[in-house]
Amino acid sequence: WDADLSYSFNYSFLDRSDFIASHTINPRISFIPIPNCNTFAGYSFSRKNFLSNNSRDGTNHSWSLSQFYFFMESKAYIFLRYGLDLEDTEAPQFDYIGHGASAGLRLPGPFKLNTTLNYSFSFANYKNVTESIGERRFDAKHTVQLNLSRSIIDALEVNINVKRVMSNSNLTSVDFTQNIYLFGFSFKM
Repeated sequence: WDADLSYSFNYSFLDRSDFIASHTINPRISFIPIPNCNTFAGYSFSRKNFLSNNSRDGTNHSWSLSQFYFFMESKAYIFLRYGLDLEDTEAPQFDYIGHGASAGLRLPGPFKLNTTLNYSFSFANYKNVTESIGERRFDAKHTVQLNLSRSIIDALEVNINVKRVMSNSNLTSVDFTQNIYLFGFSFKM
């Protein structure tokens, strides 16, 4: 068994103006029900304060359950995750119930190259009519991500990451397709 509790504070700007301040508390517990399996159960509580639009102020409750299965002497794994997300704001048009699911696979390859492939799907079903579009809003998002990593020396790792996000919504500003390419190094102590 393992448990932890974290707190975070975030303060963001949008176009050099104050935008949002949020407080988040995350308790989490993990346990190993059978050899090579690791189960994580988590909860997150967030209090959001939109500094220029108080109608979006509110709270968010999120629950998640993840299951990892390790193999190849724990050098590889597969995982599945499900999450439930409840948003409650001052203006009912921003309230929603969201669901998310993801799956992934990590495998060691030739030349000490590690390959990780992840897929996730999320769906937010808004409870009330969104004023700007005159109907109940929905957001659906598919994300596919491929990461290649290799240790160069003991603590230094090089990473190549390709991500494609396909967001479908009846709110135009959230309806998009995005391709992200990252090349970077990480140092672990």
